[in-house]
Amino acid sequence: MNDLAIYRWLVVCRELDRALCVENPRWFPIEGEEATVVGSFVDLRPDDAVAPHYRDPFVVYLMRGAEMWRLASQVLGKAAGYNKGRSVPFNGPVELGVVPWVAGDLGTTIGTATGAALAFQQAGTDRVCVCTFGDGTANRGDVHEALNLAACWRLPIVYVCQHNGWAISEPESTYLRGSVAARAAGYGIPGECVDGNDVDAVRASVRRAVAQARAGLGPTLIEARTWRWRGHWAADEQTYRTQPEPEWLEDPLDLFGYRLLERGVASVDDLQCIHGEVGDEVRVAVERARAAPDAGAAELGLDEVYATPAEHVEPGAGWRGRITLTDAVIKAIAERMRADPRVFYIGQDVGRMGGSLLGTRGLVEEFGPGRIREAPISESAMVGAAIGAALFGARPVVEISFGEFLPAAMSQLVNQAPNLHYMTGGAARVPVVVRTRVGDGPYGGHPHDYSAWFGHLPGLKVVMPASPSDAAGLMLAAIHDDNPVLFIEPMSLAHGPRELVALDEIDVPIGQARIARPGRDVTLVAIGSMVPVGLRAAERLAAEGIEVEVVDLRSVQPLDTATVVESVQRTGRLVTVHEAWVTGGLGAEIVAAVAEAAPTLLHAPVIRVGTAPVPTPSGKVRPHALPNPERIIAAVRRVMAS
Repeated sequence: MNDLAIYRWLVVCRELDRALCVENPRWFPIEGEEATVVGSFVDLRPDDAVAPHYRDPFVVYLMRGAEMWRLASQVLGKAAGYNKGRSVPFNGPVELGVVPWVAGDLGTTIGTATGAALAFQQAGTDRVCVCTFGDGTANRGDVHEALNLAACWRLPIVYVCQHNGWAISEPESTYLRGSVAARAAGYGIPGECVDGNDVDAVRASVRRAVAQARAGLGPTLIEARTWRWRGHWAADEQTYRTQPEPEWLEDPLDLFGYRLLERGVASVDDLQCIHGEVGDEVRVAVERARAAPDAGAAELGLDEVYATPAEHVEPGAGWRGRITLTDAVIKAIAERMRADPRVFYIGQDVGRMGGSLLGTRGLVEEFGPGRIREAPISESAMVGAAIGAALFGARPVVEISFGEFLPAAMSQLVNQAPNLHYMTGGAARVPVVVRTRVGDGPYGGHPHDYSAWFGHLPGLKVVMPASPSDAAGLMLAAIHDDNPVLFIEPMSLAHGPRELVALDEIDVPIGQARIARPGRDVTLVAIGSMVPVGLRAAERLAAEGIEVEVVDLRSVQPLDTATVVESVQRTGRLVTVHEAWVTGGLGAEIVAAVAEAAPTLLHAPVIRVGTAPVPTPSGKVRPHALPNPERIIAAVRRVMAS
């Protein structure tokens, strides 16, 4: 790209930013930092991925082919925006190779960008991703985890810290005690500090780093020192600024413009002509955006919360045998990995050790370390990388060994994975499976069950099998699904009763409950580990003449309330049981659904059974907290007596 084209992009960045600051006082100005933005992305190939900082990434999107008026529409809340008015305005079109912004929690997108590079590496290409972030964001744990993971896996990504001296109102003296680039040494990767106001210096540094990434030599961390001229947002009065501007400060456009004049490649008229042309282009785009219809009810998009699933889940190969729940999950994963090279596995101790509770036994021997990836203890980076890889064509399964560790990846699980399809106007697909284990069991540790938390999230599917056949079927369906799926295994059933599993005959749709035992007197709704416990209770109650119908939910989200309501229509009584706590639990949602759908059906008050309202204890105290057949039997007797 010639020098005048580079100058034009610098002017586009400034003029569009100024116009958007006028249109929306909550816009985040970029003025003074244009050289870092343009220099970081202008030399990339069209098939590379871009993950720009939230501070005016629009010039990067324009380089990829986005339409300026549609980007301006996002800032003005118009339906014509790429995000259909649903997400933060600085979100970008994923179809142009953009790692999208769907939430304002800084740092989370860096994990997703790292996943784009992971997808490129898995596919055996020489594509790269460039990711920029601020010096305030540099202190997030997500950033550390992502850089370390990228270094360990030698991923083709370049990280550029857009160091502008401020984190909202805080000067860098309050949050940085040294160079960001110097941190690279701790990751064992190259680090470089450059003048972020000099577009030539930024371009040269990024080009070197990109070449290294394309050659398979791993990531680089670049720190581009620049300065934030304006407030954090357009209407920010900056009352917190008390010190003068630094002496080294230069205007990036003046610096490069004078250089072009000195080189003799442009005249003053040439530069003025560019300013005039860009000004006209920006004005036309903003006027068109202003005239566009506002986003409204038509853009609510209830039908775009989930990606449309494939019509049919292909059954597995003709294998059959009597196996445990854990072995059934392994069989399903292996079957999908044989059938689809895009499927790979991420986790800790999942290689030669065979995984927690032997949950990946045999996989590395068959598929090798390239597809069974051992990861650092970095749950956020693991899940973020899996999400990013899914956005760029892969179908990863990422293991969080135990449910107690899910909070360490909460932002990825809550703010990223469920939101991406909807917030990008239906453009992004996130076919990622997050596998974990909860509850009591032979392992004896990490018993907390947080499954109810995730049933609250539109855009995320959550399943919890209670049998080997369902475990295999749900895992086959989860990997096949184009939406993020949280796959939760009850630890007490991991190596429990064996069952005949025929992979070629299994068809278990996500979101469909099953009648585990028919009955006429009471509906017992259970999930996961409580299904066999409920069945044992039902057997004992049958001896008393009480016939309990046991409903196995199988899925937390989508929740099959129709099957539950139909059962209650037959029995007139309802008891719920799950291993999680009662307050705010899945049982409460079931009761509410029945009350809304058929409030006159119940002949007796509902009873919910769950873990006692204490942090799940260890050792010999634990059985006294957990649900058991006796508590279920007592609950059934009470509703029958009513």
